[in-house]
Amino acid sequence: MKFIKRVFNTKPIITILITSVIVIIVANAISVGLIDYISILSLSPEARITTKIISAKLWTNIVSRVLPFPLALIFSIYYAWPIIRHIRQRHKPHHFSDTAKIKLLNYPFVLSFVSLLSWILGNFLHLMCGVILNVKISPTTIFELNITSLVLGGITFVITYYSLEYLQREFIISKIFPTGEINLTKKSIKMDIQKKLFIFLLASVVLPSLFYYRFLETFNNHGLNALNQNMSNVIFIFCLGIVLISTLITYFKSYSIQKPIIQMIEAAKKIECGNFDIKVPVYSEDEISELAQRINRMAKGLKEREYMKQVFGKVVDPNIRDYLLNHSQQLGGELKDVTILFCDLEGFSTLSEKLSPLAVVSLLNQYFEVMTVILPKRTDS
Repeated sequence: MKFIKRVFNTKPIITILITSVIVIIVANAISVGLIDYISILSLSPEARITTKIISAKLWTNIVSRVLPFPLALIFSIYYAWPIIRHIRQRHKPHHFSDTAKIKLLNYPFVLSFVSLLSWILGNFLHLMCGVILNVKISPTTIFELNITSLVLGGITFVITYYSLEYLQREFIISKIFPTGEINLTKKSIKMDIQKKLFIFLLASVVLPSLFYYRFLETFNNHGLNALNQNMSNVIFIFCLGIVLISTLITYFKSYSIQKPIIQMIEAAKKIECGNFDIKVPVYSEDEISELAQRINRMAKGLKEREYMKQVFGKVVDPNIRDYLLNHSQQLGGELKDVTILFCDLEGFSTLSEKLSPLAVVSLLNQYFEVMTVILPKRTDS
């Protein structure tokens, strides 16, 4: 593990690009290896026979199962070309152009989506090969093959996305955004918490539901089963219900996570602008609520500190106040070359007896305002 981190930290961008290609190849290879197993479990005998007839020719396999992936690889290289150009010019990652940075931010989703499209394209080419060979393809077979390609493409998408997103988070972001100002980048695909949870929904519910649907339909066999009853409608409603219920749960759960985070972001913005009169609502006892409580305590502490600073500035000169607050004070003091001026106001005692306290303070403020001005040093010509 230490060796891997050392390699990634040495030339992170080059290593990530090479690793991304390997991830795409491996993810597609896994899906290709699952074709036969998923086909046996999810395709009807009619669809399997149709697929075997089309795949009997070598050129149909090349067109449908091989051709889409070099196209995806070519697109990936084309997409990453601004990054490659900056690497060839020996630019450091944080000196990349905005275009290169945006492409680095977007590449987990873009390359994963391209992998998904490759499977959809492969299925389309497979069906077109059948048309060219004059193979009779029923609407049911087309439907089954489309679902199977979506499942395989979805598996590829999920593996690719989570792998590349991990590599990006661990090794890329800190290199191209050393100051952490990633949110200032425009035109990038904003993968917020809700979108990431829906990708998780795709991986954990939608894809398995599509597979279960075709799996159960295969055993249903249009009613020729152990129950002697066509369960197609029941199976469809069951799988659709799982997807809809899971989607609603994911939406409300993502909202319950996203809402307090957005509130904390707004509170942090106000604190950044000097407004400490904020209070983030606390909804539960989890880590997010603990973070909200700490932000509230931080705002309260900063408000008290600002108040003390303002009061301190009324007692002593603001320049002295800022100096004392911004410099560490050592016991015993410091040796300085200074000039001290002792002065008095003539008749001040008699004058103060005749004036009110507010008038005396106002008079002294006017006096000190003039006497404490630091004049520029004179230079004789």
